[in-house]
Amino acid sequence: MRRALLLSGSLGAGHEVHARALASSLTRRGWSTQVLDAMRLLGPRGGSAGEAVFRGMLAVPGLFDAFHFAALRPGNQLALLTDAAARRQLVPRLRDYLDAYPADLAVSVFATAASAVSVLADRYPDAVTATAADAAVLGLNAVSDGRHVVLPAEATDLAAALAERGFVPVPIEMSELLKGGGGPKCCTLEVRP
Repeated sequence: MRRALLLSGSLGAGHEVHARALASSLTRRGWSTQVLDAMRLLGPRGGSAGEAVFRGMLAVPGLFDAFHFAALRPGNQLALLTDAAARRQLVPRLRDYLDAYPADLAVSVFATAASAVSVLADRYPDAVTATAADAAVLGLNAVSDGRHVVLPAEATDLAAALAERGFVPVPIEMSELLKGGGGPKCCTLEVRP
């Protein structure tokens, strides 16, 4: 049975919802899945600090959105520094986990964990990875039903890599939504009976 590692983040419910939806889709297709919380992989201090900052910002209406869209855009210096600090904690722990529990697929629905996964890509030559250009247009903010992958039209390298592996890329013009920090995944609504 093929194994998939899905990396989520406990900041907000959106990451977990998408990770669980992907797990459900993969399970129906015969995969074994494991969802890991990247915030816990940061360790007790790092995860708690991140959680406290996030919750504190949410307590002030509009503060988190303003910070997120102003300071955490791809390429922004604060975003790069934050990502590098988190990656230093995540990479060794993620490497240890993957050494103990090898996976055929690693997917992150949490930006910082995606960065850590990309650092480990050289250990997994068959991995589908996103280029920096794909990441800058939020190419990983995609939605898939297990065969079709809806992603920003500008994420051309990622679309090509997915097509090579048998997926059907569905490129969508998302440049206006990208200006606000969103992509295809942000346009989804999960409805359950």
